[in-house]
Amino acid sequence: TLRARSSVNNPLLQFPAEGVTISLIRPTAVYVAITLKSGPPPGFMKYIIAGGGAPVFVDFATNSSTSYAHANAGGACGVGAANYLSTPRFGDDPPVIESFSAL
Repeated sequence: TLRARSSVNNPLLQFPAEGVTISLIRPTAVYVAITLKSGPPPGFMKYIIAGGGAPVFVDFATNSSTSYAHANAGGACGVGAANYLSTPRFGDDPPVIESFSAL
């Protein structure tokens, strides 16, 4: 059953993002299909799941950072988490990034 879809005309607006909101009352398995309606396929695609609970990916985990939008633009600066004991002051140069960091 189709629960949500995007209706933004991205080629017309030149906006490289889609947003879909799915609201659930109780924990439920949700299957998402991402398809290309028209135009050339993108060279890179990333999906982001935001909200409560930890998503479980069965296929196609991105294994990439959680940065997106402006923070992921060319020339932007991001911020990552590092334990102070894993910084140059304590012998780790460059600092060791935490596994939960957004970078």
